[in-house]
Amino acid sequence: MEPIVPRNKKGYSLIEVLFAIVILAIVSLAIMQISIVAMRQNLQNSVRDEAVRVSELYMNALRGKALGYVDVTNKIDLATTGGAFVSLPTVSRTFRGGGQVAYQARKNVASMSVGAKESRIVTIEVEWQYRGQNFTHTATSIAGGE
Repeated sequence: MEPIVPRNKKGYSLIEVLFAIVILAIVSLAIMQISIVAMRQNLQNSVRDEAVRVSELYMNALRGKALGYVDVTNKIDLATTGGAFVSLPTVSRTFRGGGQVAYQARKNVASMSVGAKESRIVTIEVEWQYRGQNFTHTATSIAGGE
C-alpha cells in the first residue's frame, strides 16, 4: 500500500511569512510600550510612597515630642509656628536606575485648647519633583496636650 501524500507541496509564500513577521512586530511593540508605562507608573508610586514615609518620620518625631520624648536626631520642636510653615531638613532618597529625589518637608504647628488641655494641630507638608512635575503630600494630626 502506498502512503498518502498531499499533492500541495507549496508551503508558505514569502509574502505570508513577511506579513506574519509584521504582525508579530506590531504586537511586540505594543507589549513593550505597555511594559514601559507600567514600570514608570510603578516607580512614580514608589517615589510617592517614600514621600508618605518622610511625612510619617517627621510626624512621629513631633508626636514623640508631645509625649515628652527627647528627639536628638531630627532636632525639631513642637513650638507653635503661628500659621506659617517652617522648613525641616531635606531628605534625599535614591531609587532604581540611580534617580535621586529630594523631599523638602515643612511643618506648621497651631495651638488648640480643649478644656484644660493644651493640644496642637501639626501639619507636615512634603514637596518633591519627579519627571519635571511638582508633587505635594500633606499629613495632619493632633499632638496630645500637656
